[in-house]
Amino acid sequence: MRAGGPVAVSIASEALSGGDVSLIPAALFSLASLAPEALAPDALPAPKEEWPEFLSSWEGALVLADHPGIPAFLTRVLLNDRPEVRAAAARALGRRRDKEGPALVPLLDDAAMEVRSAAALSLAKCAHQPVLPTLERMLHVPSELALLQFQAALLLGSRHAFELCRGVCEQGGAPAAFIELFAMAGGEHGLPVLLRLSTVAASTAPALAAMGIVGNGGSIPQLIEHLSDGESVAQAAASALQLITGAGLTRKVSVPAPDDEDEPATEMEMPSIDPVEWNRWWGLHQGRFGSGRYRAGKPLVMWSIVEELAEPRSSLVVRTRAGLEFTLRSGQRLDFEPDWPIARQRAVIAGLGNRREHLQQRLR
Repeated sequence: MRAGGPVAVSIASEALSGGDVSLIPAALFSLASLAPEALAPDALPAPKEEWPEFLSSWEGALVLADHPGIPAFLTRVLLNDRPEVRAAAARALGRRRDKEGPALVPLLDDAAMEVRSAAALSLAKCAHQPVLPTLERMLHVPSELALLQFQAALLLGSRHAFELCRGVCEQGGAPAAFIELFAMAGGEHGLPVLLRLSTVAASTAPALAAMGIVGNGGSIPQLIEHLSDGESVAQAAASALQLITGAGLTRKVSVPAPDDEDEPATEMEMPSIDPVEWNRWWGLHQGRFGSGRYRAGKPLVMWSIVEELAEPRSSLVVRTRAGLEFTLRSGQRLDFEPDWPIARQRAVIAGLGNRREHLQQRLR
């Protein structure tokens, strides 16, 4: 399609209104690659009942395509009347790492929280440092949308945002995503808070999962003890153990098809929650672990996080966390998105490989 020029534009436009939803992502990508102006949101034939999915595909196409007119087009869409469209355009600019930071600044005063949060995170991804004082004044309510504002401020190096995030976690009842963000930003210094949260029923599972990010070798016995708790807590503890130790103790889990009852269940491999198996493993390997930080059984250094980005078997969730963790722990900007085209991801990782020697310092 991309080789077809004007003819392809016509065919892709017809595909959008043809009723076959499976063609929509490809049609949107073709148009983004050939004629982004054809993707003006208010002129697109998107079914109301499928609008969220359509808008997500619209955003993704504009992130992945490489037409030189896309940044200017997205900047104009920032003025759209619909808040969800403004937010999608703001996210796309950040995910692309386009140098359109000044155009996003007015959205920090937008009436819609979704738009303010999307603009804040994109400005941080584009390293637009002048907005940090404004971002810090925005930090109040610990909601899922506010999390993006905290994340943005932390990416720009805000100590104030970290202390607020610590306070949210210390008060108890923090959303799981805040606990994970605090673990990434706080490192070893956040472990006492996570240990206290692990004793609060509502926060036990996310606190245990976050302890895996911290990676303290001394927390392994406690994590093994939680394998005897309920399913969600045990799974969080097992995931943390795997992240710290790299032991490779797994179990097969059958996951039913979400919508179609005729589809067979999918078999997934997940960390084992068998305390006997983990205690046996710990008895053989505990001599390898001290009280420092570990990732996949080795001392945790910045390069450990790069290895997670480079590992082909790492899930999207893992690589998303690793990309964010790298910047939060190193203070170094990382132009990386885990759903970019593979060649672009590999180029970023190769660039980090040139700095491997400087990324071997052990993390605290």
